[in-house]
Amino acid sequence: MVTEHAVRRVYLSLPGNVGEPYNRLPSFRVRGNFCLRIHELPDAFFVRCVDVDERIDLLKAEPGKFFITTNYDGYSACP
Repeated sequence: MVTEHAVRRVYLSLPGNVGEPYNRLPSFRVRGNFCLRIHELPDAFFVRCVDVDERIDLLKAEPGKFFITTNYDGYSACP
């Protein structure tokens, strides 16, 4: 299981990364671009995808690992 602490440690060790809150939740940016945030659900992370097609591919490839909530339908990300 990947923990918030492990994600924070890896992201903040990379050059150009910044950890800052987004909607009161920890999030991470690379060169100002959002890429990941801790999700409201326990043991889940919100991950930005390149586009909706990539998100669809991830959901099909590993449905037990990736999921989508209705409020993000059509947005290129998935928790």
